[in-house]
Amino acid sequence: MESARHGLPGRLRLLPRRLVPVAILVFLTLGVVQLVASVLFYHAIDTETVRQDHARRVAELLVVADRLESRGMLDVASIMTTEHLAVELGSRPIVTTDEVPARLVPVRDAILAWEPALANRALHLGLLQTESRTEHLIGSIELADGNWLNFRSAGFSAGWPVVLRATVMTVLLALAALLAGALFLKGLGRPLRLLADASERIGEGAQLEFEVKGPADVQRVSRAFNDMQSRIGRLIGDQARAFEAISHDLRTPLGRVTLASDMVKDEDIRAIIAGSSREMVALLDSLRGFLRAQHMECEPEQVDLQQLVRTAAAPWGDKVKIRAEDEGHLTTYREPLQIALAALIDNAVNFGGGALVAIEPAGRGWCIAVMDRGPGIPAHLHHLILDPFFRIDDARARNVSGFGLGIPTAHRLMQRFGGRLLFEENRGGGLRAVLYPPAPPGPTALFAG
Repeated sequence: MESARHGLPGRLRLLPRRLVPVAILVFLTLGVVQLVASVLFYHAIDTETVRQDHARRVAELLVVADRLESRGMLDVASIMTTEHLAVELGSRPIVTTDEVPARLVPVRDAILAWEPALANRALHLGLLQTESRTEHLIGSIELADGNWLNFRSAGFSAGWPVVLRATVMTVLLALAALLAGALFLKGLGRPLRLLADASERIGEGAQLEFEVKGPADVQRVSRAFNDMQSRIGRLIGDQARAFEAISHDLRTPLGRVTLASDMVKDEDIRAIIAGSSREMVALLDSLRGFLRAQHMECEPEQVDLQQLVRTAAAPWGDKVKIRAEDEGHLTTYREPLQIALAALIDNAVNFGGGALVAIEPAGRGWCIAVMDRGPGIPAHLHHLILDPFFRIDDARARNVSGFGLGIPTAHRLMQRFGGRLLFEENRGGGLRAVLYPPAPPGPTALFAG
């Protein structure tokens, strides 16, 4: 049921989920099948060639020896013996049974095919294994005078050297082809990987410029992505400008309401009207900052992190403590980082009573940790506080300032410019929010080469 729910048979779940590894796996499988088939084919050729070679050698020996014997040649054995073929005459056969082993049936048939005149003669065949486990073809054939011509054809189990070399060459070429194919498929999948990564980054609000280079199809994809980003940027910009116009138009009547509240004699009603007006203005400011984070443009510059932290923490005075063991300098986006840091400090001061901001080394760069001693946030809610207007009832009552947009704004800014915002439980209680400043990326190309 589980595999059916996911739409794939259980046995297919072992396959890689990415396209290029699947293609490489299929390519390697086909290559291995082809390699095995080639080796088996060469083995069959090798076996048949050895059989035919020994069959022809023995057939010619038997016919020539029989003719020499019939003409009274006395030293047939010494005449016919060679390096690979030993011959001797005797009154008894060295192979006593006329039952041919199954392996030698094709050899016997080949001998008779080469020399049909031997079909009516008693031909015994067998195998002799030496101490070195080498097999020789042995046999006996009865001559016309009743004697037996015994022979031994050496190296029956040895392979054909040409086939061995061909097999080795096939294996080497197949391995080289498999390696080249795997590298080609990996390179072919690189644009897909970059495309997937870029899609995620663009979905998070990042701006990536693709270099229009490489094959025509890749250039087309690069241009399409750049055009898509431009359209999305214009759409978000139009949205932000529309909200700017709306908020600007709303400020005028809100200002009038605030002025009119001073004319109300009832102090309670006057306080309610003035407080609601201020709350509406603050909400508009928060919304404007949140929307601006989605289309903010900024150039990277050299930033002194200590100076940036002091500037961001200045509005809260002694409620914020700063700890910096080393000077931190890096190239990053100053304004987005400062806005995100200010939002985190504001959250820590409002809900934790104060904040400790620490500049800490992180790998080859730096990170900024904002810690408080408030009620903290459970780990299972860390992903929810990134959503706009999310509130935790126990920690954030309505009488506490804020609209639930500070942390989402910081998160959007980090996403857009390539930084990170992580949350951890603070030792001793409270929340620890860690900012990893974004590093400026270089131009992105879907094709390299």
